[in-house]
Amino acid sequence: MYLASKIKAIVCSILIVLMFVGGGYAIYYFSKPSKNSKVIATIFPIYDITREIMGNADDIMLLEDNGVDIHNFSPTTSDMTAIAKSELFLYVGGESDKWVSDVLKTTNSPNLITVKLLDEIESMEESKEGILDSEHSHEHNEHESNTHESHSEHAEKELDEHIWLSPKNVIVMTEKIRDSLSLIFPERKEIFRINSEKYISKIQNLNTEYSSICSNSDKTLIVADRFPFGYLNRDYGIKYYACFSGCSTETQASADMISKLIQKISEEDAKYICVLETSDRVIANSVLNDKECKKGVQVEVLDSCQSVSYKQKDKVSLYDVLLGNLEVLKKVLER
Repeated sequence: MYLASKIKAIVCSILIVLMFVGGGYAIYYFSKPSKNSKVIATIFPIYDITREIMGNADDIMLLEDNGVDIHNFSPTTSDMTAIAKSELFLYVGGESDKWVSDVLKTTNSPNLITVKLLDEIESMEESKEGILDSEHSHEHNEHESNTHESHSEHAEKELDEHIWLSPKNVIVMTEKIRDSLSLIFPERKEIFRINSEKYISKIQNLNTEYSSICSNSDKTLIVADRFPFGYLNRDYGIKYYACFSGCSTETQASADMISKLIQKISEEDAKYICVLETSDRVIANSVLNDKECKKGVQVEVLDSCQSVSYKQKDKVSLYDVLLGNLEVLKKVLER
């Protein structure tokens, strides 16, 4: 009797452990992103707009979900398989998406709808205006043009791909994604219309505030980092100085650039300098710790929304990013 009871206790203990282990595995398994989603968005801003329109993320897959900067993304074999099985593929179409054309050629999916959002907005070339490293870039491009003419021609036509950082562009993107979703989910067209109208109304309010803040300020934004906010300059007239352009691979500032930043802080009587959310702040700290720099300058963070991971995607939204950037601009551009 004692032995039987002991065996029962051991068996029960094993079953309890298996339940916890098995349950934990099941939770993990079902929380993994689906590879059979009808809609695939390459980057988080597109994913989030699509989620707002659809009302949930049940049929959406975020492709670039590992938190890596979009400029460094390369699709895996499983990513390519997921694209081939999808019905709607949404991407920006800039320099970071050069891989897309090759992948689409291999999908062999005649019914796949592809939307290149850079073609839907009034796109622009990446501006060198306000970029302190532009002289270096100009010299580099001039050298390249003497040796690789075709490369230079391509570089001159490089479009600014950071389209999601301007509320005006987000409105256009929302309308295009809504119409595309309605083609593959015609039975949900009215839901998409209602949801998109609500979302566009929120973004339109941001658009109004951005216009007010930027047009009523004579202050200049100083960014000790890359500057992926070129569309803010075009759409709202924001003035800025920054170390590098938005797609630059440069990360280290020369002594001359540090000196230029310090000079601009002095000329603009700036109270703040800005960095991106992924910055290591090395450049900013070099500026602030220099004995020639004005004292009391503080660092503010602008979010480029370029490195959102799968784990973060349910805790953040593009609207919140744009709102957060607006609050930073209110502080930095305050008269």
